[in-house]
Amino acid sequence: MPGLALDVNYKFSGHTVGFAGHFATINFEDEPGFTGGEDQDANLMKVYTTLNFGDVSFNAEYYSGEALNNQNALGVAPAARLSGGVIRESFSESGFFTFVNWKVSPKHNIRVGYASASVDSDDRARLSLTELNKNTTAYINYGYKVTSSLTAFAQFTHFDTEYGVDFESFTASVGRAGVVFKF
Repeated sequence: MPGLALDVNYKFSGHTVGFAGHFATINFEDEPGFTGGEDQDANLMKVYTTLNFGDVSFNAEYYSGEALNNQNALGVAPAARLSGGVIRESFSESGFFTFVNWKVSPKHNIRVGYASASVDSDDRARLSLTELNKNTTAYINYGYKVTSSLTAFAQFTHFDTEYGVDFESFTASVGRAGVVFKF
């Protein structure tokens, strides 16, 4: 799967805006068990920004692509693959994330974020009941810098996930605490 990755960004006054693209073709013809189908495109296009306003920064990204799981791009749509020897066509998807980071003081930090990704509407009818259709998450995180190399944190995250063609929805909330050691 040869591919091309391109990332262009512009930085000004502590801010960044950019565009990135990953372009590849998945070739299944050399795979054991191949009996038919066509090569699949595996593409990703995204725009992103980081805006810094002193102790507050705003980060956002919007993406759209196909066969993202084949690229290890954390896609929600199923990967293109061989199924019974025939290539299963890739799925298209799009999504976004955004978060605000506030450095309350040199030792205290709060981050609040929201993200959503879903299979494009034209491809949803091909999903099985157990395949992801949409995933949404919201979180809040508090960090405390104990020392220059040790940070303690607490985080609360809420997930809402839809599966398959019937859009069955499941939710989960997760609280966690931990430490990060940088050396």
